[in-house]
Amino acid sequence: MLIVKKVRSLASLILFVCTLGLVKEAWAQGDTLVLNNPSTSFNKNISQYCQYYQDSTGNLDIAAVSKKYFLDPKLFHYESWQNKHPKTFWIKFTIRNTGNTVYDLNFYAGRHDYMYFYAPADSDTYQLIQIAGLMLDKGGRRRWSHFAFPLTLPALSTQTFYLKIINKYSLENPLEPAVLSNLELEKFRLNQIHTYQPYATVITILLGMLVILFCFTLINYRQV
Repeated sequence: MLIVKKVRSLASLILFVCTLGLVKEAWAQGDTLVLNNPSTSFNKNISQYCQYYQDSTGNLDIAAVSKKYFLDPKLFHYESWQNKHPKTFWIKFTIRNTGNTVYDLNFYAGRHDYMYFYAPADSDTYQLIQIAGLMLDKGGRRRWSHFAFPLTLPALSTQTFYLKIINKYSLENPLEPAVLSNLELEKFRLNQIHTYQPYATVITILLGMLVILFCFTLINYRQV
């Protein structure tokens, strides 16, 4: 009887370990965006595939963060919201390319104060491939391509990417992670231009009128 009990205990332990492995694999697959020959009109919100880690110290680098436990966040928002204090957080997402060709896509998560995008360098390390940010942007820079981070996905590969975001001011812009094709990114860029161009035109006209008014005032002052 003792031997039977030990065999049953061992069998139960093996079954538990196997079940745990299957659950872990299924959970990992559920957090992975699987692509197979995405079309040129590919445009997908990937909030459900993203995980989140808040860096309370603001000092962690990619080597340290890549070993941290990321949570499934509820912090994505499609409207601006107020931050009570400066915030540093990381977004992690994994994409699997099951096709036989290389995919070149773009990752867009909104416009924030400071943004640092990391891609795999090899199996264990990551490299910084692009920096963006409202507080880093300089005049003359192509803003839209600057905020869209490139995703190069080799054939039959699985890659994990990290985005570090720092928002130092009270108003945080929408956080809306999406993967877009080059065509869809261009459509998005043109749509934003058409949305804000009328406001820019009105502001330019008003500034011009203020300059003219100032000039007339200065001329009349000198004549007095």
